[in-house]
Amino acid sequence: WARVPCEGTTDFWVSQDGSYMEVGQKNVKGHIWEKSTVKLASLILSLPVPSSSLTPADEGENEISKHNIQKKMLHKFLLVGSENSGTCTIYKQAKLLYNAPFSVTELQNIKLVIQSNLYRYLGIILEAREFFEESLFEKSNEQLVELTGISALSE
Repeated sequence: WARVPCEGTTDFWVSQDGSYMEVGQKNVKGHIWEKSTVKLASLILSLPVPSSSLTPADEGENEISKHNIQKKMLHKFLLVGSENSGTCTIYKQAKLLYNAPFSVTELQNIKLVIQSNLYRYLGIILEAREFFEESLFEKSNEQLVELTGISALSE
């Protein structure tokens, strides 16, 4: 229905830009997105169709077009999650990935979070150290009592 001539068992490859060619051949037969029947069927079935600016004929123009499209593309994320689920990390990574600078307030908030986490983790380590020292002290006292008990019995 796209009016692509198919005789016998001819197979076609469709590339990302919509150009199609016979399998094993390098000559492009046409662009499927330019076919009126494909446009009509896509419209009726509510299927996405790339605009004509996305399918330039020249390769050099293709690279320039992709670059312009990436600049114009707006990325929106909906990050939903409970505390410590990583949504903030994903947000920060996306900002870094798309070269979106952080505002001064965001940088201060990130700094505050890093510092508070650092102090919290240091507190956990110090508490664990105290617990370890106490348990080690108790074990050494028990061993000392056992040794003094054994030496008192042997005398």
